[in-house]
Amino acid sequence: MTNTLENITVDIQYNNIADAFQDADEKFPDVTRPILYGYIDKMDLSGKNALDIGCGYGEDVAYLASKGAKAHGIDISDKMVELTKKKCPQADAKVAPMENLPYKSSSFKLVYSRYAVQHSANMEAVFEEVSRVLETDGEFLFLVTHPIRHYFEKKTKDYWKQEDVESSILGGKVVVREPSHTMSEYFSSPALKKTFKLLDVQELHDPAAQQMPQYGKYPCVMIMHYKKI
Repeated sequence: MTNTLENITVDIQYNNIADAFQDADEKFPDVTRPILYGYIDKMDLSGKNALDIGCGYGEDVAYLASKGAKAHGIDISDKMVELTKKKCPQADAKVAPMENLPYKSSSFKLVYSRYAVQHSANMEAVFEEVSRVLETDGEFLFLVTHPIRHYFEKKTKDYWKQEDVESSILGGKVVVREPSHTMSEYFSSPALKKTFKLLDVQELHDPAAQQMPQYGKYPCVMIMHYKKI
């Protein structure tokens, strides 16, 4: 059943679809997590704090824990946090916004995020918080909706104007709403340029995203890997 969501906050949005989202996500072929986990597998997280921001139902939190990390997760949706606690009972999962992380400075070796950072209308605040809670040489690994796909989904067709766009995902089982962003927000952010070194970027197709064949071949998602310096 498709869940159409309009003009509601992210917490309510994901509270309403939490169970349906988990069910659809677990059944849909996943091409992005194996790539993200490839980065994680090269890290030594044993006994170290790792944080998933926008942790959803806890799939990635559980993976961090499986690598020996002291796994933490935050999400704005209390229903998603409940699911994370069920998925990974040993993890510390909290309801909290990405723009105001409830942790001490220099607390984490890794901050990770999949399909969550772009939900903030103020990503600069998110990047400032990530920089604050990461220790020196800590890593920031995240996947977001690609700005090109955002542009295709916009009604105004003004690339630089931020507006909410709706995305059909997971074979049309779920429709989510998120603010659009530009490439410069991910690469020219003052917070990122000040305290991070860019290690890698990947632009990928994701079959879980809505397909728009009228635009030909285009990237659906973008992965960025930064290190705090």
